[in-house]
Amino acid sequence: MFYIPYMKKFISQKLDLYEKTDKANFEMVHEAQMILKEVLDLADQEYTRSFQDINDATDCVNRLSNFITKNNAEVIRPIKKQKREKTAYGEQLIDLNDYLPIIENYIKENNLGTNDNKLLDDIFAYTQWLKTNACDDTAYIFLLRDTLLPYFSFKWDNSNIESRPWLIGRKWLAQFPSKTSIEFNITENFTQTDSYGSNDELYELIYEGLFTALDENNTDFEKFANVFTEFMNNRLVEFPNVENELKKLLNSIDKPHIMVIESGRYASIPMLMRAMDKRVDFRLFTTTPIFYGVYKDKYFTNEFDKNRLFENLACQDDLFKFAKYNDGHFFVNETTNQQIKSNAITELNRWKQLCDKK
Repeated sequence: MFYIPYMKKFISQKLDLYEKTDKANFEMVHEAQMILKEVLDLADQEYTRSFQDINDATDCVNRLSNFITKNNAEVIRPIKKQKREKTAYGEQLIDLNDYLPIIENYIKENNLGTNDNKLLDDIFAYTQWLKTNACDDTAYIFLLRDTLLPYFSFKWDNSNIESRPWLIGRKWLAQFPSKTSIEFNITENFTQTDSYGSNDELYELIYEGLFTALDENNTDFEKFANVFTEFMNNRLVEFPNVENELKKLLNSIDKPHIMVIESGRYASIPMLMRAMDKRVDFRLFTTTPIFYGVYKDKYFTNEFDKNRLFENLACQDDLFKFAKYNDGHFFVNETTNQQIKSNAITELNRWKQLCDKK
């Protein structure tokens, strides 16, 4: 099962329910708002074919909008990323373990004021929620760049909690082509760097696994996870390098439990980790309505409309980028754009103030 077929099925079922309901409650209307926002985001992010395919099959933009306005609510439009000049990065490779202290020094050495972005308050509330049940028998993996702020908060607490910042995402996965791709030599003199942005085989496979599992069981997490794990285990034989590297990273943790922290949406990377190590669980800032049932108790808020704002903070989205991975070490490049750097430090100053006031 793939995303578009699942979305058509899911949205059609929801529309049938909504349109048979005389008086909808707040939860139903909010769910409809978030579904419509996810569909509109597809168009906004230029996934035009996906948007058209789903909308042509369901007329969901019109029908969801009518349902929402009929119940005196607002159609929530996509939150566009602020337009700014293209981010430029330096060529120097910096080990992430060396770079994070540099960021902390920026906070100490620069007094650029503070950012009044209210989203930082939401992220702080999310971080406090994470800490509510934090245990010293659990290692916490923060998937950067999106969870840089929660990572620092855990670190600054000087607690016994083991916190690990890992730069694992789409670009990290792109380093590892399938055996078939290598055999057919999809790029001449293939190198890891060549694959960035052009090798989404594994990333798309994870999505197929998620929606296959979701289609079979969308309320019971353990059953959902078992279907996904079986799906991935049958296909990871094509990607032995990524499986070996990820297992090596996970095996470096000797705690009985592992909690992966991510901003939200589908939990693709945490679910991949769980397929390889049953110790893994995860927590998200938010998710979409299609995962409300199966991820219940694993996400902080159903305000999915805030997800892009969370991910687009300058300190998390622009200050540095993933550059290379080698033997368990993540390397980054820092931006050469001084305005972006100043904006990032301003956000970090505000975050430090919030953490100090708790």
